[in-house]
Amino acid sequence: MDHRTLKSRALRALLVTSALCPLFAGAAHAQTSGTALDEIVVTAQRRSENLQNVPIAVSAINASLAEKLGIIDMQSVVEVVPGLTFNRASTGATPFINGVGSNSTSPGNEPSVATFIDDIYQPTSFGGFFEFNNIEQVEVLKGPQGTLFGRNATGGVVHNHTKDPSYTPSMNLSATYGNYDTKAGQFYGTTKITENVAGNLALFVKDQADGWGVNVLTGNPTFKSYAHGARAKLLFDPSDATTVRLSANYELLKGAVGLAQRLPVGFTGRNGYGPNIGFYDASSAPDSLYKNIVKAGSAKITHDFGAAKLISITGYTDIASWDIFDVGVTPTNFFAAEILQTAKTFTQELQLTSPDDSDIKWIIGAFYMKDHSQFTNTYTGLAFGAAGITTADVNQETDSYSGFAQASAR
Repeated sequence: MDHRTLKSRALRALLVTSALCPLFAGAAHAQTSGTALDEIVVTAQRRSENLQNVPIAVSAINASLAEKLGIIDMQSVVEVVPGLTFNRASTGATPFINGVGSNSTSPGNEPSVATFIDDIYQPTSFGGFFEFNNIEQVEVLKGPQGTLFGRNATGGVVHNHTKDPSYTPSMNLSATYGNYDTKAGQFYGTTKITENVAGNLALFVKDQADGWGVNVLTGNPTFKSYAHGARAKLLFDPSDATTVRLSANYELLKGAVGLAQRLPVGFTGRNGYGPNIGFYDASSAPDSLYKNIVKAGSAKITHDFGAAKLISITGYTDIASWDIFDVGVTPTNFFAAEILQTAKTFTQELQLTSPDDSDIKWIIGAFYMKDHSQFTNTYTGLAFGAAGITTADVNQETDSYSGFAQASAR
């Protein structure tokens, strides 16, 4: 573990302690004065409930705490949620909860820890990377989760809620600059559009121009990254009983984090090649790079009949990931790989739930998913003879249907 990681974890621990001290102080005050603590509402059972009434191990991070602790992406969530680890292989996310997870990042291989964004299931690891500039709450459910979330998740669930539009206008704008020539900017705004329509818009850009190391073969920096994205929502209230929420987002990530190729220190490669290399340096020709583009849209319609509430959740996600890296890690193009991975997913969920004031809480639902994933791998270099090229192409179609029901008494 390098000194940067140790300093980062120490700073996180200090910030967590500072943030939690007021909560503990508030608890002591509540015990002495007879007042109650603020209610933490989660959706761990697909309905809004007090965290204290949910029989599931849940860690919840709200917007205020996320801002205080500097939580800006999925990788920084692990600093405040015990048992959660989050690794990456180029643009693929591999979350683990209490040691349970999956190392595979290929499309079509669904992670053991399921990721949701505003109730929309992300069936591929390439949908797990995104920046938080409009976070409302992050919920981490630990342990196996059944079809209540549409798909079985053996390790747990990470559910990310972004802010819904508000009829009260507000705006937030920030810009930062850090080491490694890292520049970042964020914008969030929300306002009333008509008497029964509100909208919001979240924008971000982040550019780490200098890498942590250097590619000793090309002289270019390694472990640098760039990302930008936008997320917009419309909230439509045609009546007191009906609410419609529409959302769309776009995000681009590119760089070399998690993909830089190198010979291990003390080893030699083909024809005795073995450069003098630092910890974050690479030895690859061509440079190892990735690019990931995510486009998504969703619609959530809720209608309250009085005796029950009907919810329809529709989502579509289109993800494309491109990687190129030198497998041979030598000065000549002996063995290089170019990988294109795509996943297009449609999901539809219907829920019928009990009224909010019901003594018996129940939910009945059905979930459908259709996914088309493709993996195209092109290999080039002297290792493949005179032609110097070979390809592999894999397609997978998935149609999934499931139903669920649950009831509990207050």
